[in-house]
Amino acid sequence: MSGAEVSTAGRAGCGPPADRRAGTGGPLARLAAVAGRLRAAGRRTRAVWDAWRTRHPGAGPAARRAGHAAMLAGLAAAAALYAVDVLERYGGATVDDAGITYAYAENLAAGNGLRMTPGEAPTEGFSNPLQVLLLAPFARFVEDLDPFSKALNVGLAAAALGLLCLFVYGRLRGVARVLAFAPLGLAVYWCGFDYWLAAGLEGGLLTALQIGALLALHHAPRRPAADTTLGVLAGLLAWTRPEGAAYGAIAVGLRTALPSAGRRWRAAAIFGGLVVLLVALRWLLFADVVPNTYWAKVPGRGLWWSLTDDSGPGWVYLKSFLRERWWYFAIPLWAAWPLWREGRAVATAALLQLLFALGFVLYVGGDWMAEYRFLQPAMGPLAVLSAAGLIGLAGDAPAARRDFGRLPAWLGVAAVAALLAFGAQDWAGQRKAIAARRDIDLSVVAGRVAGYRALAARLHLARPPLIAEVDIGGLAYRSGLEILDLAGLADRALGRARARRPALGPDYVFGERLPDVIHLHASWLGATPYHQLSAFRTLYRELAAPWLRSISIEPMTAVRADLLDPPARPALAVDRTAPAARLLGFSALPAGGGYVVAIHARQRAEQPPLPPVWRDAAGERFPAAWHAGVTLAEPAPPGLPVVALAFVPATARLPLRIEGTDLGFAEWPVAAADDRSVERLSRIPLLRAAGRPAPSCDPDRVLDPRADPASRARGAGFVARLCQGLPGPAAERWRAAAHEAAEAADDPDDRWEAAAATLAMGVPQWLSTRRLLEESREEHQPFDEVLDAWARVDFEAGVEGSAGRDAAGLGMLLAARRWSDVLLFGLAFGAGVPQLDAAVCTAARRLGLRPDAVAEGLDCATVPDATPPRVVRQSFERPDEPGLRYEDGGRGTLRPTATRRLHGAQREIGGGHDHLFINSYDERLQDTARGSVVWGPLPWAGRRFGALVGGGRDAARLHVVVEGRRDGRWVELARLESAANAEVLGARTADLGPEPADQVVVRVVDASADPWGHILADALTFIELPEGGRSFSPPP
Repeated sequence: MSGAEVSTAGRAGCGPPADRRAGTGGPLARLAAVAGRLRAAGRRTRAVWDAWRTRHPGAGPAARRAGHAAMLAGLAAAAALYAVDVLERYGGATVDDAGITYAYAENLAAGNGLRMTPGEAPTEGFSNPLQVLLLAPFARFVEDLDPFSKALNVGLAAAALGLLCLFVYGRLRGVARVLAFAPLGLAVYWCGFDYWLAAGLEGGLLTALQIGALLALHHAPRRPAADTTLGVLAGLLAWTRPEGAAYGAIAVGLRTALPSAGRRWRAAAIFGGLVVLLVALRWLLFADVVPNTYWAKVPGRGLWWSLTDDSGPGWVYLKSFLRERWWYFAIPLWAAWPLWREGRAVATAALLQLLFALGFVLYVGGDWMAEYRFLQPAMGPLAVLSAAGLIGLAGDAPAARRDFGRLPAWLGVAAVAALLAFGAQDWAGQRKAIAARRDIDLSVVAGRVAGYRALAARLHLARPPLIAEVDIGGLAYRSGLEILDLAGLADRALGRARARRPALGPDYVFGERLPDVIHLHASWLGATPYHQLSAFRTLYRELAAPWLRSISIEPMTAVRADLLDPPARPALAVDRTAPAARLLGFSALPAGGGYVVAIHARQRAEQPPLPPVWRDAAGERFPAAWHAGVTLAEPAPPGLPVVALAFVPATARLPLRIEGTDLGFAEWPVAAADDRSVERLSRIPLLRAAGRPAPSCDPDRVLDPRADPASRARGAGFVARLCQGLPGPAAERWRAAAHEAAEAADDPDDRWEAAAATLAMGVPQWLSTRRLLEESREEHQPFDEVLDAWARVDFEAGVEGSAGRDAAGLGMLLAARRWSDVLLFGLAFGAGVPQLDAAVCTAARRLGLRPDAVAEGLDCATVPDATPPRVVRQSFERPDEPGLRYEDGGRGTLRPTATRRLHGAQREIGGGHDHLFINSYDERLQDTARGSVVWGPLPWAGRRFGALVGGGRDAARLHVVVEGRRDGRWVELARLESAANAEVLGARTADLGPEPADQVVVRVVDASADPWGHILADALTFIELPEGGRSFSPPP
């Protein structure tokens, strides 16, 4: 037998039966038959092509060049079409956070530095410094940065993806090169990536740098210039996003493991230099080493817990993404990356970057915005990893070639990918739904600007209003408003207050900044619940929803109380009680051919006072409006000042009477409003509230040259606040003087109060002042909500005619170091009343005022200082002090903490005093832990007590209880509970009764294992009023 015959016989005698050709073989046999036919067709096609090339020897190179040119043109066109499609399909909306970037770029271009608004202190409230720097040069030349920012990011992403397509094209051969379009197809397929690419943020810039750095890593061992490119692109990643440094470090780290002696550290050196430069500039410009967004967004959870506890917010976010958007990974090219041996380094780096992108959210806890914004950085490394897999499958020398050949392999992959990607779910429907989604839109937020301007106009502010808001991009960008970011992204103190130290919030918002307007809505009512804190009721007035909507603002919006009802001493005293108010008197302030006539009163009942109407002798009527013409959601707290204003021309015939009463005057009660005394200064806000021109102010006219610098600084700030700033040169002079006084002060309260006085002088806020405030804030006496609540209780009693209770209320404010409020309330309630004069003069001295420049008929040189109440407080700042016991079975659940329990489901907490507080929530026991904290016993004979209490509302099992020993027996004196089921530390007060106790003990009790079975407690405060309310020592 010949060899051929042996072979034929062997084949005939082996294997499956001959009828397998009839289709009875298995799937593999059928697939092998198809592969054989494809190979045969390929050989025939190749033979025809070779024959044609033999007959036309010059046409082959030209055809190849034309083919390459056509493919490259096609790639470029595809990238351009992708960019156009993304902009048209997804670019109709801009996320509000993009407005923050635009605002910083705008202020940088305008010469204001890196500030969100011209007046705020420099703070890195953006997380994309490279984008800010790229946008700034164009801010002065384009009408709106939004289209430019979107074009920049979409264009860079499209260019990078096109470059990746070109990279793939260069490593494929023949007809397989049509697969070079795959990276762009992957980007089209990942709809969420496209959604955020066109949202105005830095996603495109990040993706372009990720892809560029990975491609540079691949070329670095062979091309010296690629090392430099890699170092620069990796460094710029750190300038693009805070976590971008990790993407850059991965690429650079892989480069150090590759050959090329003498060059492997070049990229690392360049990368390190750019990172060091970024950190150095950050410290120089913002006095921090991380962006402020870190403090606002990352609550300080343990890294190990974040990575291992699958119930944590990061895991919930990631699992939700994988459950809802699994199909982003349904094109399995990424799984074939090991087949490309030459590209192991770049594929490994891409894989590590992809894993980091997915794992990063575990630590930061995800994000609330649509379409999983924090996971979009996975797109860049996924595209490169998929490109590596494609090259491995269909490239020049694929490892998968084996028996089936290149063509069946990549055709099979393409078929499976198409089936999984487009057949397993309604991709077109998903894309349409994603494109239609809208997060908080920049244009919607910017629509509030007109409303805030209208509100400022109604308040007749002489300066840009300071608005405390939560959606700030559209409000800060080219609005002319000053914005205080309650969410904390662009404010250092509030960033820390929200995520790490809620007790800082009340001190900063109410004690330091006092914004003109506070607005909260939706989930922010729970996340930043400043409207639920006790001091909010004293210092702010919530506006009625219908009135707000008339100027296109939504609830909840509140205005500072002294802008609506300025406390001032009336020129003509009246003492008349009406159902809703107690009248204190009238003033007539000369203004432009007439008088601003003010009715000074105090709120008396929980109902709004009726709008008064003045009638002159000729019967002409002049309506007056309470609260500067603004409608309140609810009346002011009883006991606090309210004012009704009307403009009456000088030609009105006297007497003037309030319609329906005998109240009025036969001669104008003329009251001067100028800077010659505090009494006159207090009337300047009345002119402003009535929309009349107000005079400028000079603090030197009322300040005592003998007062110490810190007191004079406080006094200058007091004058500036009443006058809504000082003239330019005077503002700069007093700002510098107050700053110098703060630096020289030894007492921490003096230091903080002098530094805080600079904020009243006008904008801009200095970085050095902000740093000084931060340093002194840690030691000064924080804003005291318990004393504030007791002051309100006293004023409510005082409105019924008890000067003693008014004096007690002023004493509470004296103990809280609220000198301005003591002075203004004391003058409004009754200057010349001996029980009030001591508090008024004490506050005047602390403000550095001349004794004879307080009020007409009052010489503070003859009035002694008031004796402040004695205050004993436990705020848990020293958890191990001897007077504290923790009865929690040794679990440590009741040990003081500075924040919510981060490793559980507890919501964000609002309020607190100083740093630490009691929080009995136990994430390990699902809020079922029980126990108590005991303070005491301690000697105490006073009758006032207060505390900050929050958590669950259950008076029987969750409470702060005060027990006293009387006649050898312990009895319960008072019990305080949370006002509602809320993670808000609200002020609660209790009268311990007239019978003194020998000793007292306070217990913070958690005896509940139910939902909301935990308690928050802070600032356990005993208060004892001085006998007689004042001392009789001579004044200093």
